[in-house]
Amino acid sequence: MPGIETASVKRGLRRGEHGDDLSEREYQRFNTGAVHVPPARARTLIEAGARRAIARARREVFGIVPLTPPFERIVLLRPDDTHPTKRISRETHPTSVSGVLNLPYDPKPL
Repeated sequence: MPGIETASVKRGLRRGEHGDDLSEREYQRFNTGAVHVPPARARTLIEAGARRAIARARREVFGIVPLTPPFERIVLLRPDDTHPTKRISRETHPTSVSGVLNLPYDPKPL
């Protein structure tokens, strides 16, 4: 993304693994560990990133990322206690990003 600045304040312990084939419950157990930067240091890192972004915005032209309709929202849902298989919810809106984000979810088996 042009012009983006980040501040890394936590690091997951499972590098390279995504757990895409796990159920909701299995994924919760799989993805519990992270190393967190202490809050005071995290605030300092976030503030420094914000200052870098402001400084860059003053001297660089980032422009606006063009978005062209129609807009689509795709959500993949893991198996859980009430749904034994993966599901997908896919909605589109002809003109509006906020419109598609506010549509109700309609999950179907994947």
